[in-house]
Amino acid sequence: MTLQEAETRIAVAGGELPVLVVGSRDTSLPTVVVLGEIWAVNRQIRGLCRRLAAEGFNVVAPDLYRGDGIPPAEALQDELNQSFAVFPDVRAIRDLRVLLQAIADGRLETGRASPCIWGFCMGGRFAHYMAALDSGIAGAINFYGRLNFPRTAAKPFSPLDLCELTRVPYLGVFAEHDPLIPLADVEELRRRMQKLGMADSVKVFEGAQHGFMNETRPAHNPAVAAAAWTLAVDFIRARSRA
Repeated sequence: MTLQEAETRIAVAGGELPVLVVGSRDTSLPTVVVLGEIWAVNRQIRGLCRRLAAEGFNVVAPDLYRGDGIPPAEALQDELNQSFAVFPDVRAIRDLRVLLQAIADGRLETGRASPCIWGFCMGGRFAHYMAALDSGIAGAINFYGRLNFPRTAAKPFSPLDLCELTRVPYLGVFAEHDPLIPLADVEELRRRMQKLGMADSVKVFEGAQHGFMNETRPAHNPAVAAAAWTLAVDFIRARSRA
């Protein structure tokens, strides 16, 4: 299968959303929206998109920063914390709704079937949000996206606040050792998902650290990453057949 890679832009309120599209352009294939970490659509996320496309999917990866204000790869934790604090969550949710409509309209040439969303860290938070706020997706996967934090103008709600609105298949994958996501938050997510009848929707990998999927970071755990990859791809395939 020959993979093609293209970059485009979609008009959104107040600007444009840069989007990477990777796949064979066979519109019969399922589509996956990949939402990157706090570094947006960097080299690591591009590689992950290519790997996912090689599994037989068309892949769409938007830059939720709209190309402005992405922290550098070498940014210290204080700078990353500031980027998180000021990032406009509601704007990103609106941009994702426009992106999903563009997919449904066939404008990205990836097929019009409802896509799954798979997000990592920052992107995991938005995959969670879309599971609650957009019933038009086929499923959502949150890989170690933060679940709870102080409410501010930029962060008017948290993922835990919206759990009860979830109406699509959901998979939350977390690390046992994560300073950003206490296990108490994960257990609260599990409890709320169980009330929705999603008893098996939350997975914690023992011994893993935040960011275990990212092969460019010190926390990368190859064994856990391989198991988590299989878990996520199987989830997407099942939703694609539904």
